[in-house]
Amino acid sequence: IFWNFASALTAVAGAVIVLAASRRFESVTDLLIPIAAGGFIYIATADMIPEIHRHRVRKLSETFRQILFFISGVAIMYALLVLE
Repeated sequence: IFWNFASALTAVAGAVIVLAASRRFESVTDLLIPIAAGGFIYIATADMIPEIHRHRVRKLSETFRQILFFISGVAIMYALLVLE
């Protein structure tokens, strides 16, 4: 429980540091948003990839379907970026 509490304190410390830095620099959020997005993408893929491999899909059509949905998701995110 101690280590869980200690790791949670790093989130609080990070928030305090960002709040202090945002008063001195205007574009702190421009730097931190891509870092946060990359962290979320890493967490999502690190959770999805083992799940895909665990099923040991043997059918080629199932593999193509997974690739198609992955590419579709990337395309939708790109379209949202362009249309925003």
